[in-house]
Amino acid sequence: MNKNLKPKILELREQGFTYDEIVEKLQCSKGTISYHLGEGVKEKTRQRTNKNRNSNPLRTKYHQFKTKTRKRPKMGEYTSTVKGILKLKRDHFATIEGKYCYMFTLDELIEHIGDNPKCYLTGKDIDLSKSRSYSLDHIIPRSKGGDSSLENCGLACREANQAKSDLSLEEFVSLCELVVNKFK
Repeated sequence: MNKNLKPKILELREQGFTYDEIVEKLQCSKGTISYHLGEGVKEKTRQRTNKNRNSNPLRTKYHQFKTKTRKRPKMGEYTSTVKGILKLKRDHFATIEGKYCYMFTLDELIEHIGDNPKCYLTGKDIDLSKSRSYSLDHIIPRSKGGDSSLENCGLACREANQAKSDLSLEEFVSLCELVVNKFK
């Protein structure tokens, strides 16, 4: 959130501008204006954010996996734009390098991971409450044509995922075999 907007918003509101007029002048969302002008909105936002963060540690990983990898959808796949940010229609497909991929839900991810989460690379048990110990990995790396679909999402312990980097599974296994053979 742009902290430099607050004084401008307050000044325009004191001059009698409506929310819509402030949106037009500052090119920001009504939510941003409400955040700075509403009573107790900042505290409510902070509480909601903390509640969501603490409710399921996997939520943040899920959000990062989906958003940092999604390419711009085609026309008709989003509902609106605010300052160039697209809002996808719920349960729609996003295009990634010309391919469609279903944007799965958090519940679908939890079901995909199962009751006994394990690293798909090492088989090591993963404690989902310790979010720094694991990450969501693109099984087929995006750099090699992989998408952000549920089928291409793997739960991996942090060390293994960092070691794999953007290697394919075959390349990663070959590298591991080279390392093991060197120390036999």
